[in-house]
Formats: sequence, structure tokens, C-alpha cells
Amino acid sequence: MRVLFAAAVAIAAASPAAAIINAPVAANAYVTFGGLDWAWASPCDASGPNSCGPIDLSFQSTQGWRVAVAADFASGMNYTKFQFAGANVPANGSDPVSGATFFGENSVATACATPWFSNSYSHCDFSDGVSGEVWNMPVTARPGECCHETWVVRDPAGGAVPEPASWAMLIAGFGLVGAIQRRRKAASPPEPASSEWRRPWGLPRGRRFVIAPVPHEPNCLATRAATAVFDASL
Repeated sequence: MRVLFAAAVAIAAASPAAAIINAPVAANAYVTFGGLDWAWASPCDASGPNSCGPIDLSFQSTQGWRVAVAADFASGMNYTKFQFAGANVPANGSDPVSGATFFGENSVATACATPWFSNSYSHCDFSDGVSGEVWNMPVTARPGECCHETWVVRDPAGGAVPEPASWAMLIAGFGLVGAIQRRRKAASPPEPASSEWRRPWGLPRGRRFVIAPVPHEPNCLATRAATAVFDASL
């Protein structure tokens, strides 16, 4: 067993620092419980000399994921919460998309997200989860020994953290939009003059005048109705 463990450590050390899948964790590979998103991220300790392969957060940290600490388990999180209809690892099978598996230990569909957090493994150890051998879990069965499962969490309301390149593109986009708006404003034609009536030149202020055409017949009601009154004070 020690020889196998040493070989696993050597393989992990020689592996490139990138998870098998560098993309957002599939929605059916994690669960939300106690106000946090939870993912079963590795069959090894998160870090330390006894780890058979530390988890990789180089990409997933930009999605808000971090290693669960003791306080996170106060909600009562345990392995049963990863079991739900439609979870990525079917009963006694493997995820056809990521390859994640429990080596046939799970009798019902269970979420395992190791391929998103490890560059060496794609499985989760179901029996370790059942016995509570989980990194930082207060009731862990073998504190300080190898090998615990590692679970990770994130705030579902927090969302992903943009990478530096994303921030640069976002800022450049805002600048471009601002420049376009300024150019449009500068090129806009002057607003048309108001359609309100203006006092004709030479017409005295402060007086009201009745302007009406001379009727052709004395009793032409239509002509009288057309009489207009203008306020010369404008």
C-alpha cells in the first residue's frame, strides 16, 4: 500500500498543473445545501505531505470554488446530499461526459466532480464519504492521516470571479461604448426650432390683437368662426 501511495504521489507531482476539465462544473455534478454550492472534488487530501494529489483550483477558483472548512460543515452536510435524481454519476456507473465514477460503489445517482478539480484522478471514494473521512470535516474518522476526500464550496449568489483578461476586455468595452456615444453626440444635427408661435417683428408687446379675414358676406358664420386671437406678449 505504501508503495502504491508513493507511486501516486510521484505521478501527481509530475503531472501538469491543470485539471482534467478546465470549464465550469456541470450543474448536475454539484449540489446546493445550507446556502452553499458543494462539489465532491477529490479522493485525496486537499494539501499536505499525505496527499495523494492536491486539488487544482487554478481555474475553478475563478468560478468561486474553495476548499470547505470546518465551519462550512455546521449545516450538517454529508454524503447523502450528493445523491439526487439526475446526478452526473448514475448508479453503479460513470459520467458519460466527464468520466467521473465511484467505481460502482454508489447504488443511486451521486454527484462527483473530481475531473474538474484534479489532474490525476476522475473518481470519488464513496466509502470514505460514507464514513466521514473528508478533509476538514469535524467528525472525520482519521484526522491527520491519508487519505480523505476533499469537498469544495462556493457562494451560489457570488457568481464567478472574472479573470484578469476578462476585466481588461470589460473595461475596454466600456471605453469603446463611451467613445461611440461621444461621437454620436458631436455628430447630431441641431435641434429644430420650436414650433410655438412667435410674435411677428414690429408687433407691440403686451397687447392682444384679433386677426380675422374680411368676410365676403356680412353674415358668413364660417368666416367669423375662423377668427384667431394672438397674444402679442410672447
